[in-house]
Amino acid sequence: MNSFSLSLSLFQDQLLFCDDCDRGYHMYCLNPPMAEPPEGSWSCHLCLEQLKEKASTYANKP
Repeated sequence: MNSFSLSLSLFQDQLLFCDDCDRGYHMYCLNPPMAEPPEGSWSCHLCLEQLKEKASTYANKP
């Protein structure tokens, strides 16, 4: 295996998928970057924003 293939395989192992929308994210591209995959479920920033908006809307209903 050449160094390019080795580097590519290491980066592919660092792909993390959101449990809500199935979008894929490189762990090193997240802010802050993740060194290890989280235990349990994980939600991306887009899904967390949607959840916050829904919670805010629900909390503001009379």
